[in-house]
Amino acid sequence: MNPEDLVLITWVDAATDGHGWRPLDKIKSIVPPTVLSVGWIIKETPDFITIIASYMDNDNVDGDTVIPKGMILSCQSLRLL
Repeated sequence: MNPEDLVLITWVDAATDGHGWRPLDKIKSIVPPTVLSVGWIIKETPDFITIIASYMDNDNVDGDTVIPKGMILSCQSLRLL
């Protein structure tokens, strides 16, 4: 795991108000949330970035998130102290 690959990604996620019947005005008021995700980049393609939050020395990982680049507002490199 390369410490230089630690990033803070600010991105816009899809949203829903749940299931079932709801007033149309309530649905019209929904806005996509802005999300802040921190992790190590393990894969990057022209279309998406994959990050993980945790890594074990036996190559097991946890907290994986695949974020489409069209949803990313910013990607900042973080430095470990």
